[in-house]
Amino acid sequence: MIANLCVESTGRHAAGRGYDVTFLSDAIGAIGAIGAIGAESLPAYEVSIHVNYPLIANALLELDEFLTSLRQPAGEADSVRVGDTVVGSDRGEVGQIEKLVPDDARGPGYMVASTSDVVFAKDTYIPMDSVTKRIGDRVFINVPKLAVGTLPWNDAPTPETRTA
Repeated sequence: MIANLCVESTGRHAAGRGYDVTFLSDAIGAIGAIGAIGAESLPAYEVSIHVNYPLIANALLELDEFLTSLRQPAGEADSVRVGDTVVGSDRGEVGQIEKLVPDDARGPGYMVASTSDVVFAKDTYIPMDSVTKRIGDRVFINVPKLAVGTLPWNDAPTPETRTA
């Protein structure tokens, strides 16, 4: 499939209709300036994978990861665990889960991800409703890593912040 035309427009259409969109980065190609699939199409492919898809999709996976997710036992994909790695929709690693807090009367459920990454270098309180899937020990969220720092995830979520 062609990354920068067919796949992207199909993904946008599906996301607009409320579907959980997952792109497989190593199962597509791209058309370059001269209309052929080849080396000159690499920039179009890279822009699709690293810029456009993370803004559309809930996850950007490689084919092997996707096939692994299909073989997971029932319920395994939903069981986020302390020690798992949080991954953004752009495949960027956000951090390791240090703590899980379930939904209760005080507020929505969240996970605390710790990282020493230069971009974050702090605990991030990630709402559980941003989790799209778990494959192995990787938890995918529906936000690109680079956007995580712009979200109000510096403190535990409250009912008010969830609504906002």
